[in-house]
Amino acid sequence: MTCFEDNIAHSHIIIALIDGREDALQQLFDRYANDVYRIAYAVLKDSFESEDVVQEVFIKLWNARLRLDETGSIWSFIYVIARRVSLNKLRESRFKIAEQVFTLEADFSKDSDEDTIRKEILALENEVIKKLPGQQRTAYLLSRVEGLTYKEIADQMNIAPNTVKNHIIQALRTFKKYFRRFGYPLFLLFLIWN
Repeated sequence: MTCFEDNIAHSHIIIALIDGREDALQQLFDRYANDVYRIAYAVLKDSFESEDVVQEVFIKLWNARLRLDETGSIWSFIYVIARRVSLNKLRESRFKIAEQVFTLEADFSKDSDEDTIRKEILALENEVIKKLPGQQRTAYLLSRVEGLTYKEIADQMNIAPNTVKNHIIQALRTFKKYFRRFGYPLFLLFLIWN
């Protein structure tokens, strides 16, 4: 299909969408849902949130259909919605996490039991460390416990500094995944205290 034919096809879909035809929305969803997902995932780094963005974008498109320009670029319109929704979700999630951390810290200081929480976090950390693959565990311990730089760890493990970095990133992803069961505030405290 040529670019001209593609524009005509899109123009017909936009007109059908403006007329309230759900099959036009379905065609646009089929064509652009993966692209919207990629935009959302690039911003959010979370598959569930990104899937929510896809749904929300096409609901917003449907609700805004009467304002569409049949000669305009539908992808540009969808792209702008996808970016806005993704960035709004990112702001919301960061605000929620910050709010949870402040609440959690307030609860800790109110209870004056910070030592107990630290012990709980250390116990969880030790559980995860045992589950890490050998080189990830070694790189993590040398970095976090021994305080060595990536270069020093690389020399000691006889691997490249970028490989050390990758091992530590993977280890932290495992921690994040594990701590997620207990809530992000606990994971954030783990990161702050390490």
